[in-house]
Amino acid sequence: MYEKLVFTFPQEFNEIVAEGDDPDFVIKPQAYFRGASQIPGSNFNVGFQIFVKPFFLDRVPHRHPADEYLIFL
Repeated sequence: MYEKLVFTFPQEFNEIVAEGDDPDFVIKPQAYFRGASQIPGSNFNVGFQIFVKPFFLDRVPHRHPADEYLIFL
């Protein structure tokens, strides 16, 4: 009855790391909601990761067309 209201996140794996970083900085798998590519018309993106070691978040400065918020718990 409610199956259409439940979205199951597909597993994703981060295989790209910045030069010099240890690839084990994040626990695998990770979960992402990719917005319109998963639900047409959506403009919301979110990712869930568990970081276990220090690492460079972004070595190369870049911009996004919308606001981006990073939340660390």
